[in-house]
Amino acid sequence: MAHRKSAHRIAKARRVARYRQLAASSTGQTPQKLSWATLADLEAALTGRVVLPSDPDYNSARQESNPAFQSYPQAIVYCASEADVLECIRVAYEFDLWVALRSGGHSTAGYSVNDGLVIDL
Repeated sequence: MAHRKSAHRIAKARRVARYRQLAASSTGQTPQKLSWATLADLEAALTGRVVLPSDPDYNSARQESNPAFQSYPQAIVYCASEADVLECIRVAYEFDLWVALRSGGHSTAGYSVNDGLVIDL
């Protein structure tokens, strides 16, 4: 019997292909520090998933419990393993991105989001 991919793996493969297609078609610099090629590599390396400003669930993913704090991260990464966290830290270090970690709840003081990379544990 042939190996079947899960719906999660199929969706991940589609996101990686989309990012690679955007990387191939983009001719200029992106306003963000992360390029489409970097995002494609990050998504492919993760067990979890990356949420970008172009994704439909971005606004709910970036929103704090306190609406007074509005940040627009370049990427939100939902990590599923320790290796995902290490990969996110590597990318953040390589591209000099601010990192915000969140786990469980959200900070009422606005510390669990920023304009760089949000790592959701």
